[in-house]
Amino acid sequence: MYKIITSCICTAAIVFGSVTYPPLGDWLVQYEKKFEWVAMSTIDLITGFEGFRTKAYQDVNGKWTIGVGHLIRPQDRHMLHRELSEAEVIGLLHQDLKMCSDALESAIKVMVNRTQADALHSLCHNIGPDRMVRSEVVYHLNQGDTQKAADAFMNWTTPGLKKRRQAERALFLANE
Repeated sequence: MYKIITSCICTAAIVFGSVTYPPLGDWLVQYEKKFEWVAMSTIDLITGFEGFRTKAYQDVNGKWTIGVGHLIRPQDRHMLHRELSEAEVIGLLHQDLKMCSDALESAIKVMVNRTQADALHSLCHNIGPDRMVRSEVVYHLNQGDTQKAADAFMNWTTPGLKKRRQAERALFLANE
């Protein structure tokens, strides 16, 4: 089942990539080789928190968002007035996860397990790669203090995100 799902996601994302984001298709060829730590469990976790929306909506902070928690930037304002296909939503998620993977891969100097990788990607997807690499989560993880790294997830809590941060923290510690 995993291979079928992966094939569907990659095919869908390539269609989206060739229409709007040409480099996406090339990236997906390398995706399975280089970023094996982004698994279906990562995608399922983030989709569970963010939802899967084909039309633009305003998040709890009033920022325009679409897809699976994809922030609509000024250069992407055309997305405000259209409905994305499932393939386009998946393509945006893959782009966002690539940015998180690149950031995490460069910032984290220690080995992480599957549940830690999922929790780290979820946080990164939510706060952004730039904030993630400068976060206390990454700092404490690189210092070898898993407990402090887990506790630092809660530094990114707002009233609407408390349950998510608690779940990410628990997941991060699950196989510790």
